Amino acid sequence: MRLGLITAAIFLAVGACTPGAELPTSPVSAAMPPVEARRGEVGDVFVWQHQDGSQRWVKVIAQTATEITLESETGCTRRVRRDGFAPATEWRQCGGASGSHTAERITPSILPLAHGRSERWRFSGTNSDGDEWDGVRTCSVVGAASVTVPAGIFDTHHVRCENPWLVYEWFVRADGVTVQWARTAKTGSRDQNRLARLVRFTPAPN
Repeated sequence: MRLGLITAAIFLAVGACTPGAELPTSPVSAAMPPVEARRGEVGDVFVWQHQDGSQRWVKVIAQTATEITLESETGCTRRVRRDGFAPATEWRQCGGASGSHTAERITPSILPLAHGRSERWRFSGTNSDGDEWDGVRTCSVVGAASVTVPAGIFDTHHVRCENPWLVYEWFVRADGVTVQWARTAKTGSRDQNRLARLVRFTPAPN
């Protein structure tokens, strides 16, 4: 991986947080059941509050057996895997950047989510500027946590992923809906950090 490409790799991920990130949590109110799959059906709409206080919607606009496609209020689209926490397969016009990842699972899936489960992905990527990078992402369910977000208080599985440059965290409730995610850079500017909390989830009509 070329060191000059770290910024591009950082911009692309789907979610998360790292050492030093402040994500207040408390013990769960009951044992968390395993989560078989992350929620993603065509027509699902998520409204997120970001660290600057702004709110933006994201909706699921397409799905296959292995991937879903998300479109955001800003015009960014991303394809992501349904079967784990691999890097995004493809992104278009996300902050002015486009690109893709190829990811190979090198362990069994982390799903169903349960404390202690983990997975690893070997990935490589490129973007519209011609930058290239590669690495390994390691993900684990590090515990259960109760989190408070604008949408309410939820017991969740806490999933933590990291590669050589970033740490990502997702907090996933029992129905597979992510209610909080964060990303923190291990290296480089802290301006690259992201945090979002769920304001509202509207499921697709039956």
